[in-house]
Amino acid sequence: MNKKKIAAILITGALAISIIGGTFAWFTASDSVTNPFSTGTTDDSNNPNSGVKVQEEFKLEDAKTITPGTEINKDVQAKNTSSYDEFIRVDFKIVWKDKDGKEVTKVTVGGTEYTLDNKLVELKTKNISTDGTQGTWVLDSTDGKYYYIGKVATESYTNTLLDSVKLSPLAGNEYKNLKFDVVVTAEAIQSSNGAYKDWASDNIKTYLGSEEAKAAFAPTDVAEPNGSN
Repeated sequence: MNKKKIAAILITGALAISIIGGTFAWFTASDSVTNPFSTGTTDDSNNPNSGVKVQEEFKLEDAKTITPGTEINKDVQAKNTSSYDEFIRVDFKIVWKDKDGKEVTKVTVGGTEYTLDNKLVELKTKNISTDGTQGTWVLDSTDGKYYYIGKVATESYTNTLLDSVKLSPLAGNEYKNLKFDVVVTAEAIQSSNGAYKDWASDNIKTYLGSEEAKAAFAPTDVAEPNGSN
């Protein structure tokens, strides 16, 4: 075999190897889908506790010189400021203060020490029930909080809970020169996926459990403040 034939055979073998080891351009296809998810939003992204707001009708000037037996209008509701339905509860706290604004629980008058009684600040509530009727509030004896029966939709609100505040006629001279705050705290939790079970006591769970599958309850009271009370 001459040199030219040998060279041709070597070249042919090299081409065959090159083809076997090469890459074919097949027809191929692919697909990808990205599904974005967003968590529920609230009115204030910088506040982890946002999502519920106390709305009220209350005139501060009416409460500046309160005397025993005087009743001051104070209408309180709670509003859902989140993007999801909520269950809502409200708590009231009475805080006594001296003339300088310092919190006190006792005062001394004429050499006698008196313990200030929170029960002398009478809170007149409304829309209260003991059977868990939709659109009412149920007082839980275990934590002292009022639970609203019914889901509250986004941008909606509860029926009125507090109607007025009165200093009892039983408040004596030891209550002169004092101030008191009625601190209203509203708390809310999502009304889905059984979240209420970790939030409410056994006394309330039955009511909220029956509400979870229902549509949000539309309030029958006018939103506060409305200037009509």
